[in-house]
Amino acid sequence: MVLLKCGIDYVCPADCRLISEQIFEATRNYISESNLKRFFGFYPPQTKTSPFVLNSLAQFLGFADCSVLQVLLNESAENV
Repeated sequence: MVLLKCGIDYVCPADCRLISEQIFEATRNYISESNLKRFFGFYPPQTKTSPFVLNSLAQFLGFADCSVLQVLLNESAENV
């Protein structure tokens, strides 16, 4: 969903800077390129993705927070 909103078909590490900038412009929440690279699997995860990052991504997509997005994703998976 993040990639669609950014107009990216296939994410590569260099795209993470653009995604970071777009998220900041839309939400005023800064997510570093490194965090995005971890999120997209380009870096090995050091810890679980922080609630701040998840909430910022959800807000970028137009949701109040990640819990709302998770409910919708779970409902969507059940209907497949």
